[in-house]
Amino acid sequence: MKATRTVALLLAFGSGVIAMYFGDRAKGRRRRIGIRDELQHTLLNTGKFLTAAKSDFEHRAAGLSSLLRHSLHKPIGNDDPIVLARIRSKLGRLVRHPHAIEVVVSNGHATLRGPVLVYERNRLLRRISKLRGVRHIESHLVPYRHGVIPRKFDRFELLQTNWSPAARLLVLGAGTCFFILGILGLRRRPAFSALLAFISAGFVARALSNIEAGRLFGISGDTNAVTVHKTINISAPIFRVYRFMTDLANFSHFMTDVVEVKATGNNRFHWVVRGLAGFPVSWNAVISRHIPNEVLAWRSEPGALVKHTGHIRFSANKDGSTQINVVLSYCPPGGAMGHALAKLFGDDPKAKMNEDLMRLKTLIESGPSNRQRSHGVVMH
Repeated sequence: MKATRTVALLLAFGSGVIAMYFGDRAKGRRRRIGIRDELQHTLLNTGKFLTAAKSDFEHRAAGLSSLLRHSLHKPIGNDDPIVLARIRSKLGRLVRHPHAIEVVVSNGHATLRGPVLVYERNRLLRRISKLRGVRHIESHLVPYRHGVIPRKFDRFELLQTNWSPAARLLVLGAGTCFFILGILGLRRRPAFSALLAFISAGFVARALSNIEAGRLFGISGDTNAVTVHKTINISAPIFRVYRFMTDLANFSHFMTDVVEVKATGNNRFHWVVRGLAGFPVSWNAVISRHIPNEVLAWRSEPGALVKHTGHIRFSANKDGSTQINVVLSYCPPGGAMGHALAKLFGDDPKAKMNEDLMRLKTLIESGPSNRQRSHGVVMH
């Protein structure tokens, strides 16, 4: 009974918070419109996903049917062109340079010639020998070494970075079923059921997003969990825009969430920004690339709470204005899931960057006003 009351109280409290958030007089309407747009976008993507999954299932079923049909009935006539096509299609998955390998098939005897990496040769011959219609392999492959990292070929589908639509749909269905079972079993076996529901929810999120688990939940340290890419034209000479942007202290004057950026020496800067719910978050970053009037790039130092990289490219337009291309990649707490939750409650980095860049455009084009001087904005 106590557990039931606690759950009921938590649900009531959460419902009240959500009602207050979306019913706010000042920002409630904008938040509700944002949720509506996200739902419409989700429904559109769901329709595309289901169409792709249907097509994927149909192709797999046709391939399985063809395999069974050929295993039960011996093919009639010369099947060397078919065997050759099978080998050529397999090469792309087994070697880095499939077009460098010459393949000749005669009465089921396959001859392979050409260069191949050392670690690819044995795997190639083993897989080709198992293809239907191949009776014998004559190898004239020339192995060579190269300073490249071996590729991981033919991994199990659920271990790959991108899942096929059919695999995503199957995992989504199974994960949803196990999640429901976990919720229903909380009373009898709370620990096991909670673990089952938690793991199932992770698989459901992985299938829905098609983002690998490390980036999805922010456990890999990959800065590419979320990437924001924006381009804007500023009616000012490139040297003026570049000088303004290279003074990173100016970032706090046009970026909403940046509290301050202080230089600490040796191309290093200390950033303080407003995090979720307004709590300050700080880290150290270093300038990683610096080409006057062309590129400015930076990255967070090891140990930063928010791992991120960013770069700005500057290019002069024919009319004397400047185009800046901004790319920011970061891994927020909770990874892509944390980003999705923040976006759901109105904290959308892409929308904020649009506003920030428009503020930057106005700030540079209008020149130093009295107010900007009083705040210490440096304009060159």
